[in-house]
Amino acid sequence: MASVKHIKDNKYRVFLCVKRQRATRVITAKSQKDAEKQAVAMEIKLGETGSLDGETKSEKSSLLVADLAERYMDYLVNKNKPIKEKTRQKYQDLLNNNILPYFKGYKVSAIDVNDAEKFLRFLGTPDARVNKSKKRPYSQGTIKEIFTLFDCMMKKAVIWDIIDSNPCDKVEKPVEEKKEVIYYNLEQMAELLRLIDKDTQAELDRAAIMAERGNYHPYTIQKIKVSALMKQLIVNLAVKTAARRGEILGLHRQDINFDKKSITYRRSVLYTKEAGTYEEKGLKTREMNEVYINDSLVELIKNYFKELDKLFEVSEGQLKPNNLLFMTLRNTKMSKVGDILFPDPISEWFKLFLADHGMPPITFHKLRSSSLTYLANNGTDLFTVSKVAGHSNTQTAEKYYVDGYDSNKAMAASTFDKLDELVKK
Repeated sequence: MASVKHIKDNKYRVFLCVKRQRATRVITAKSQKDAEKQAVAMEIKLGETGSLDGETKSEKSSLLVADLAERYMDYLVNKNKPIKEKTRQKYQDLLNNNILPYFKGYKVSAIDVNDAEKFLRFLGTPDARVNKSKKRPYSQGTIKEIFTLFDCMMKKAVIWDIIDSNPCDKVEKPVEEKKEVIYYNLEQMAELLRLIDKDTQAELDRAAIMAERGNYHPYTIQKIKVSALMKQLIVNLAVKTAARRGEILGLHRQDINFDKKSITYRRSVLYTKEAGTYEEKGLKTREMNEVYINDSLVELIKNYFKELDKLFEVSEGQLKPNNLLFMTLRNTKMSKVGDILFPDPISEWFKLFLADHGMPPITFHKLRSSSLTYLANNGTDLFTVSKVAGHSNTQTAEKYYVDGYDSNKAMAASTFDKLDELVKK
């Protein structure tokens, strides 16, 4: 039973009692009649949901895909273990560019298996692309990524009692083709490090010549040296610790332990259009990862620290001392001097570096694959390889990095020579 009492002006208090459940709320209404109409709707809601803030079956059945997407993203961000900002931005882009335009105006309850199948087929056409200039369809990996997000949203819609069943359950899911891991072999990694050492020395020599001339500011000269040593160290860290780009750029001085000869990766540098460049605590698969380093890497880091400290001294306040291992050395649109290093230029420089030296083209991230493949095929057990990689188990290492070298496969085949010898006896 609902009753309405006028308070003043357009304010009314509604009293409700439904199935021995009492509730009251102040509402805004144009008139007594309008207030009574709202009270009836509130009475129905209280009866169906047990709460004035609950959703009736009618309200749930009219929910649009856009509303579900907003609710789902809010859930992902505010759950006990929220998704990371980079992931949130990625999901939001997939929603804005692919899912919401296709299901514009659709009610969640109206989507059936046929609609889900049509959507999946559409994703496999060039028309699904945001960039219409590209005539080829999305890769299977991208299609799977988009459809999986839609599937997860619909699963939540079932859990939230918005729909009775998930139409995606009866759709044959897209399968991503297994990609062959691209990596450098031992000789190529050695050549890469030789070339980076050669280029670094050339820059140090150029800085020395500039210093002899005496007409360059010490800060300018020191920036050339630190910039060269920075790139050298970043590549060596990628090769010798198998860390991701963002993890390397997220290093602070206190993460280096010279006594233990170890580095502890604790955070990542990431970039999104909304947040810009930022540091995020924790790594992709765990909170932190301690790896041990060899003597040559220890010396590289010590020398880099020495030159970086000198840069602070000669900057005359332009570059204030901080704990970042890698930082912006000149003002750009993306960052200012002393800020966290914007990640993309490192990958762009690495691509040009390989092209200039005629090295096989790989992405910066493939240095991680190269490092882990080298470890897995040169006597390091899978448990240790997984620990270096920061994985929670050995499955990934076993799947992608073991038996990566043809030389190892040939060696395995040659072991049957012993069997043949026994046969001949």
